[in-house]
Amino acid sequence: MITFWTCALGLTLLLYVTLDGFDLGVGILFPLAPDETARRHMLAAISPVWDGNETWLVIAASILFGAFPLVYATLLSAFYLPLMVMLAALILRGVAFEFRYKSGSLRVLWDIGFAGGSIIAGFVQGTAFRLLPRLTVAVLAFLAVAFVSALALDLPVMHRWLDEPVLALFPLIGVVACAILFVAIRRRQSLMPFLCGLAIFAAAFATLAVSFYPYMVPFSITIADAVSPAESLSFMFWGAGIFVLPITLIYTFVVYFVFKGKVDPTAEYD
Repeated sequence: MITFWTCALGLTLLLYVTLDGFDLGVGILFPLAPDETARRHMLAAISPVWDGNETWLVIAASILFGAFPLVYATLLSAFYLPLMVMLAALILRGVAFEFRYKSGSLRVLWDIGFAGGSIIAGFVQGTAFRLLPRLTVAVLAFLAVAFVSALALDLPVMHRWLDEPVLALFPLIGVVACAILFVAIRRRQSLMPFLCGLAIFAAAFATLAVSFYPYMVPFSITIADAVSPAESLSFMFWGAGIFVLPITLIYTFVVYFVFKGKVDPTAEYD
């Protein structure tokens, strides 16, 4: 049960960061749209999926609360204010998303709310349109600086990498995905950049996970320390594990399959 819920937590966090990151990225780039038509196209691209993407944040928090209460309590108490600000930003962008089409003269105000909520809530990730190559270079530069800084500071996490060099496979996957991403952009392909973006985030997430395993709170709380009693894990498994998690996964795949492809220029979010 411990392994199942650990993997489930990792999966939900990865799906949230990847999927909601893509629509948060649209919100961050929203002020850069040249005109109202472009803004409507951006919103139409995420309108079928944006609220479903945030479901994974709720599921991740639920798993933390039920399966790893010590981590939940530690993180909530330590980051109470930032978490509340993040939730407020997510609410603001959701309200702005719905009201901008119905507000008339106040549309600019809701546009600011949508972009501002996305910037506050997101870690710049997801769809970047024509800015994608430059933003990718910036992300790679940041990761390189972080890696060199970790070596210079002799952080404990670096010892794991030195002891198990096979872990370098995960960041290598991200580097290869970046190379394919640049080629796909030059060829003006539509699907491959999105898939490469998924691979980059998955590789980064896996790199982070294997770096700190078995810690859930780095060098403080391990999985074994944080896990709930076996009875609680079993109770959750026969409800959330058997029904809620698979149904949400199926729903996500179906929605992305049904609404795949380019945005119809004549379509509008209503």
